[in-house]
Amino acid sequence: MISPVASSDTTLRSCRCESFSNSRTVELPSPTGTRNFVDTEKYKKTNKLPTAKIMSLDERFNAAAKEVTELATQPSDAELLEIYALYKQATVGDVDTARPGMLDFRGKAKWDAWNGKKGISQDDAKEKYIAKVAELVNSIGKK
Repeated sequence: MISPVASSDTTLRSCRCESFSNSRTVELPSPTGTRNFVDTEKYKKTNKLPTAKIMSLDERFNAAAKEVTELATQPSDAELLEIYALYKQATVGDVDTARPGMLDFRGKAKWDAWNGKKGISQDDAKEKYIAKVAELVNSIGKK
């Protein structure tokens, strides 16, 4: 029987095996939402499955920031702006610069997206960033 190890945000981060069934593989979810399977035949002698490390919010955020660079294709402009805005809100907080000039269209779009996240706490922005990256990895895939 596989039972979840409790974590602060009720997401299954790791599991431990109390007994083995006829199943050969057991799924261990990763912090970013990708799926990992473990061959239980290797672990029947010890009656233990390897457990995934419970990662802190900052560790999961950094892992998601790394994963976003490994996407198979580039996300849409809207998705890129969303990722950018959540990243800036998570790392810097509310917008602390003036809006770019009228001829800097790219800078204005990025600034507007970041300003749209004003008031969201840095921890909430990190959680939303992690969820958005997991959504992109599931829809686009990795290289």
